[in-house]
Amino acid sequence: MITDENIIIKNILDGNANEFAFFINKYQLMAYNCAFKIVKNNEDAEEIVQDSFLKAYNKLFKFDFQKKFSTWLYTIVYNTSISKVRIKSVIQYDIEEISESKLNNIKTELVLLEAKEKKQYINEAIDNLNEIDALIISLYYLEEQSLSEISEITNMKTNTVKVKLHRAREKMYSELYKILKNEVRDLL
Repeated sequence: MITDENIIIKNILDGNANEFAFFINKYQLMAYNCAFKIVKNNEDAEEIVQDSFLKAYNKLFKFDFQKKFSTWLYTIVYNTSISKVRIKSVIQYDIEEISESKLNNIKTELVLLEAKEKKQYINEAIDNLNEIDALIISLYYLEEQSLSEISEITNMKTNTVKVKLHRAREKMYSELYKILKNEVRDLL
C-alpha cells in the first residue's frame, strides 16, 4: 500500500532529510498530547516529543511500509513516555461496573451540552484520569485510532485495550460526575 507518507519516507531514506519536517508539522501536537497525558508535565512532554521524533528519524530505515506512520510514531512516543516516568508496576483497576445502557444514556445526554462546555468538561475529566486511561481515551476518541492500533502503540493485547477503554470510560464518567455534580444527575 503506497501512501503519500510512504513516498516522503522513501525520499528521506534517499537522502532528502528536510522532508522529515512534514511529519513533525503533522504529528507534533498529538505526540505532545500523548506524552503529556502520561507525564503530566509540559517540559517533560516537550522533551519526549523531541526524543521521539529523533528516534523515529534515526530508525526510519526500520519502518514497516505496511503500517501507518502515525501508529509507529505514537508507539515511539508512548514507549519514550513510559520510560520517562519509569513505571515499575502494572496498573490495577478495581472499578464498579456501570451498565452499558447507563453509558449510552450518558453519551446521548452529553451531546446536548454546548460544544465548548462539553470539550472543557471532557478535557478536565481526561486530565484527572491516570496516564494510561487518559492516553487510551485520547487515542480512541480524539485521534480515532482503532483498538488494534492502540494495542500496537501501547504494546498491550487488543482485548486488554478493550477492557481498559471500557474501564477508562467508567472512570471518565466518575470524573465528569465530580465536575458536574447535580448536572450529571439531571442528564440521567
